[in-house]
Amino acid sequence: MTSVLAKTTREILSEYAAYMGTNRCRLVPISAWEALLSDDTVVVDTDATPADAVAVHVDAAAHGGVANVGAAATGARTLKPQLIEPLCGRPISVVDIKGYARQLAALREHTSSTSAISFLIADVRRFGCELSPACRLGSWLAIDEDPGFPDFVVVGIAKDADLRVVTLVEAVAANADEVQAAFGSDEVREARRTSRHHANDAAAVIAAYLRAHPKVAEVRYPGLKDKEQFKIASTQLVGGFGPIVDFRTQELPDVWQRLKATDDDPKQQILNLGI
Repeated sequence: MTSVLAKTTREILSEYAAYMGTNRCRLVPISAWEALLSDDTVVVDTDATPADAVAVHVDAAAHGGVANVGAAATGARTLKPQLIEPLCGRPISVVDIKGYARQLAALREHTSSTSAISFLIADVRRFGCELSPACRLGSWLAIDEDPGFPDFVVVGIAKDADLRVVTLVEAVAANADEVQAAFGSDEVREARRTSRHHANDAAAVIAAYLRAHPKVAEVRYPGLKDKEQFKIASTQLVGGFGPIVDFRTQELPDVWQRLKATDDDPKQQILNLGI
């Protein structure tokens, strides 16, 4: 029997990068990532070197999370991350990452050199990076999780991300050559991706059924072509439209009910609804 070698950490990160629409992914300890997000008043000097920015940011973590590069900095700017999810809300809706990114780019271009640098971080952990190439769409960072690295998050870095943002992530990232994925996680990872793909397909079948059902007043699902959000969903989501189907019945028109499809037979999932 021929043995199959486990993937290296760099190979795994390369796969995530491809799904996220970039060429750079890093493993960041969960604690370090949470600290980065909590530092919403981190100030960096636009004239400082990346090394200076990192040194001050790390020092700030021990002093209330507020960092200033240079006591007399003349070009200081605050990093303001905007955390989004590709699919969110109730009823479910698609976030226009590309449009949102364009708005922030225009804002950065037309504001003063000392104003905040606002940028997007796409959290794709709920539905997987396979569904959204967030970095290619304009998010400077994307975050996912992997079963082989339970103490880390996988952070994708867009090719056009601001150097200051890149440097802060690189400063807390682990060395991929020194971290090994948990034994057997390759199989778990592939199984999860396959399951998500089948769940997305099942959701499409369920949404079509509910849309034609006389007891259903309205259906919200990103893959319905007659809905306004279909244009965004069809150009920004990959491999399906997600597993979420929200609907209102004629009996309870004010209540949005939610079905999160699984990889089980969609016919059985429809029967389980009891409509």
